[in-house]
Amino acid sequence: MLVVGAPFYSLLELHWPGREPKTVGVLVVDPKSGDSALRLVEDWSGLVDDEDLEVVEALEADLRREVRDKGGEAVLEELEGSLSNVLRLGARAAARSGPLEHTLERLFYRHAEPSLPVWSLRAAAGGFGRDEDVETEGWAPAPPHLAARDDLFVAHVEGDSMEPDIPSGSLCVFRKPGGGTRQGKILLVEMEGTSRGGGAVTIKRYRSRKSQSDEGWSHEQIIMEPLNPKYEPWLLDPDESFRVIGEFVQVLRQQPV
Repeated sequence: MLVVGAPFYSLLELHWPGREPKTVGVLVVDPKSGDSALRLVEDWSGLVDDEDLEVVEALEADLRREVRDKGGEAVLEELEGSLSNVLRLGARAAARSGPLEHTLERLFYRHAEPSLPVWSLRAAAGGFGRDEDVETEGWAPAPPHLAARDDLFVAHVEGDSMEPDIPSGSLCVFRKPGGGTRQGKILLVEMEGTSRGGGAVTIKRYRSRKSQSDEGWSHEQIIMEPLNPKYEPWLLDPDESFRVIGEFVQVLRQQPV
């Protein structure tokens, strides 16, 4: 739902004859500040016929110039419903508040080039690794069967304790924690304020031994299991503080460490 004066965005779609419609850009506008930001795909080859590349690139140049000279909101008002048959603006939609360029980047990689954020943390598939100041260091193309959703992210995994399923040096997709049981799931876990040190991150299969008393169920022991039989499980006391960062979804690709 759009709120008057709040940031919004519109998708730029390419409707080329004989081809499936394709989102090729995003325009974000902040009416209060008057600022706007536009991003379009860098490579038009494959989206249109080779002999028509110059036509599309000319339309792109015109649009960029109009946004720069007049501002995004004015250009939207002029162009809504009046673009060519091949380049069309989608409906306005509410955008998150925050730095315009960050909002544009997130929307572009969701809609125009479906991608997942690559977090800067390194998960140790062995002991506990350390990482500080985690941030988005780049973007990785989302697999076709996975939508580019806000609850998915990518992280590096180093070490061989989760081989063969997760090779050392892999980029892996994780889902941010939600509800449901953790039992038997492969989790990305951060230790908090223990003898192992805050910020220690590992990836293991989670097992929990529970006991029941008059007060209900409680954890007797938490076991972090490697998949590689060369390694022993990590046994955690229930009072050790840890945080689940994500649930393993799949290996995205392997890269050299």
